[in-house]
Amino acid sequence: MLKIVVVEDEPPILRDLVATIEAARNTWKVIGQARDGEEALVTLRKSERPDLVISDIRMPVMDGLELTARIRQEFGALPVMILSGFREFDYARKALSLGVEDYLLKQFSTEGLAIAIERIERSIQRTRRNSMQRSLENALYGSSSGIEGDGKTPIGMATLIAGTVTDPACQVFLAGSIVWDSLPLEGLVAAVLGHTDFWILEGWTSAEQIIIWDPATVSGTLDIETVLSSLFESIPRQITPVIVIAEKKPVFLSELRACYLLQRKYAADQCSPLSSEFLVHDATRLSRDTASTLKPNPLENLVSRALSDGNEEILTGGLSTIVGEWKTRGISQSRAKQEVAFFMNRIGSGLEYSEIEEIFAPAKDLPELVASWKNALTAIMTGNPDAAMETGSGSRDLILAAQRYLEENYTTHISGEELSKKIGIGASYLSKLFKEKIGVSPPEYLVNLRMEQAQRLLSSEAPLMIMEVAEAVGYTDAGHFSRLFKKKFGMWPSEYRKN
Repeated sequence: MLKIVVVEDEPPILRDLVATIEAARNTWKVIGQARDGEEALVTLRKSERPDLVISDIRMPVMDGLELTARIRQEFGALPVMILSGFREFDYARKALSLGVEDYLLKQFSTEGLAIAIERIERSIQRTRRNSMQRSLENALYGSSSGIEGDGKTPIGMATLIAGTVTDPACQVFLAGSIVWDSLPLEGLVAAVLGHTDFWILEGWTSAEQIIIWDPATVSGTLDIETVLSSLFESIPRQITPVIVIAEKKPVFLSELRACYLLQRKYAADQCSPLSSEFLVHDATRLSRDTASTLKPNPLENLVSRALSDGNEEILTGGLSTIVGEWKTRGISQSRAKQEVAFFMNRIGSGLEYSEIEEIFAPAKDLPELVASWKNALTAIMTGNPDAAMETGSGSRDLILAAQRYLEENYTTHISGEELSKKIGIGASYLSKLFKEKIGVSPPEYLVNLRMEQAQRLLSSEAPLMIMEVAEAVGYTDAGHFSRLFKKKFGMWPSEYRKN
């Protein structure tokens, strides 16, 4: 359900807008109406938080632009769509500078309004999914500070294990990763859950996949136990046994980690080696305190003990044992990197799981990964956790590679995503690392590089026009180039040339 507040000072237009919106989609609901910006703020403070505000731009008391600015102050990134009967560029520019989602002229058609709202709705859904994905990863991998809100969001969950229970006391699973590598799991889950919102996370070993769903989006006619049972039946088990543990009732987001550990213990207790089982687990019957005593992996416990004791010999032996287990399980290099990232997150490295995963991404093979991991753990053991993240990544090489790419390609359009793909790490981590080492972000570095090149061209004897200089350093808009130049050097390109 997309909840909308409409702000319009003319009653007939307000009525038509509300009717048009609610008739366009049965999942769109106008939950509040106001006739000026001040009244809209009162409505927003009293009602449940909407997903979108649609506002006229010219209104008495408080206009749409001031309302948008106040919304940014009080309600953060709440999406706003501005409606205007005016084509003036200044209005549009001001609205866009305030971060409105769309600027629509009032001569719109019903279809045009619906298309604009749909576009915003898709953006909202992507933002929510990404935010929930981060919260789920933080809840599972041990960073409670990264869970948005109070952690009371209800979730449904099930753990899927492809492999054999080899040690029930320690919950160690011999991974059948070939099942998850070759199976279109997301498609199978989508087929049985229908329109339910769901996420799939990697477990603590490559044997495990965790399905999370939003109970609020489950159809009233859908019986989750029956659905997951049919999912269990659809997974091939000729090569590797498969265990599916479905949680009987929704749990809170903050309880995800505890319930996952309890489900692993339940599977180890209930299943015999080589058996395939569909189990229903009820975490509400068990003490949450029990979960904190469950250990994810005895080999990891060995490494953790070596860290706490400061014993490098035990650390080296523990890592060798873990690598031996990896080889026995036949896990891929990408799986090994994920398990390293899980472990680094669980021991409290101070970074998000996704950031740690990006740090070890550059390792080209298993020996290089293990060497980087050992260096990072040794740095933590010797009381220098900040250095751990650098020894694990070869950060200097990454920054040099990014600088070299920018310097060789500054005349072309370079997006953050393109740069991160070329370097081989995530865009957010690259930006953070770049700023820490160079002092500016990659986009700022690129602008500085282009401006320095423009200086040289303007100082040369070749009579280049400003437009030609702009194009030579990667800009198609001479006006934009000139403004950047003035911001950097305090004078326009034409003035610089004369001087």
